[in-house]
Amino acid sequence: MIRGNEKKNIFTDDKDREKFIQILERKNPQSKWLIYGFCLMDNHVHLLIDEMNEELSQIMKIINTSYVYYYNRKYKRTGHLFQDRYKSEPIETDAYLLAAIRYIHRNPIKAGLVNDMRDYRWSSYNSYLDINTEYSRIIKIDRILEMFSEHSVNIAQKLFIQFSEQATDEVFLDCSDNMDFDSEIDSEYVVHYLDENGIKLEDINSRENREIRDSLIKDIHQGSNSSIRKIADLFNLSKSTVHKICKKK
Repeated sequence: MIRGNEKKNIFTDDKDREKFIQILERKNPQSKWLIYGFCLMDNHVHLLIDEMNEELSQIMKIINTSYVYYYNRKYKRTGHLFQDRYKSEPIETDAYLLAAIRYIHRNPIKAGLVNDMRDYRWSSYNSYLDINTEYSRIIKIDRILEMFSEHSVNIAQKLFIQFSEQATDEVFLDCSDNMDFDSEIDSEYVVHYLDENGIKLEDINSRENREIRDSLIKDIHQGSNSSIRKIADLFNLSKSTVHKICKKK
């Protein structure tokens, strides 16, 4: 994921979005790396990339540098457009791959922009439903669809739609994570908090300590720039669990 500096928009109009997608195609002429999915939002972009034999850092440098050059030149501006370079997490299983592509494509629904993923132009979703769409040339759809059916594209597409339409509480890299690329959780605060309540970190997830745990998690989330992911790692919880805790009133 790449996000606008200070959460500012990185796309001013549809021409900017078209340019970004053109960069995804033109900067990868020999398909040295593969794109399984993308979604362009106002102030951030989700990309699902198989780097193949390329370095992810190099891929993202090419994409970011090309777009920033275009954007700064068009709007006669200088300075940073993106917050840091990018944020990423590895995908190591097929189940996680499918969940990630679903999450990416459902971003516009989550943001309240559309009720149907097919109505959002700036994602790769429609490429999976029609191989002749304008973005199909840059999206590697075969691997994803073959997970649903190796023998029939039509069946694979129907199953893909059914899977994609399932609303879940899954949380991946997200602009709402309140994340800071360089921030760290204040470990001294956590230790002091647990000491005051007579709890060891390894016991924090026991049933009798959950109320205290949830309060601590919300304090960390609201009082720092620590991401959902970092908090989840600290407490040995899933990101979706931490997300639910942070949303509680």
